[in-house]
Amino acid sequence: MGNKTSNSREDPQPPRCRHGRRLHCRRGPTAIIIRSWDPIEDINDPHVQKLGRWAVAERVRQAPIDAGLTFYRVTSGETQEFDGMNYRLALNTSSPIPGGGDEYLADTAQVLDQDWINSCKLVSFILGKQREILYQLKI
Repeated sequence: MGNKTSNSREDPQPPRCRHGRRLHCRRGPTAIIIRSWDPIEDINDPHVQKLGRWAVAERVRQAPIDAGLTFYRVTSGETQEFDGMNYRLALNTSSPIPGGGDEYLADTAQVLDQDWINSCKLVSFILGKQREILYQLKI
């Protein structure tokens, strides 16, 4: 009776990553809590404006077709704490029009700021529609 019999209650093989290493995980139910978006109270905070300027520069780097895109300011925004700080920013920008002049835009950028690893990621950048009332652009 030295044979070892298979027990259906035995734990399955531990999960492994694509490199064959064992993944460590806790047993039991888990939940990911995603916080809601909260408005940015001080939109003139230099860090917020810097993130907006960086988002436009990163958009131009990723999409050279938008090379003329110019940052003016962040007009409003929201934050969400999740794996760092997510920023959803409303931006005033301009872009040159073929034949001369500028088109004024209200763009939206989402930036993930992970300051503990000195990392910023442009999650999304949505080009806005032409501004109808130019005096709303507050530089």
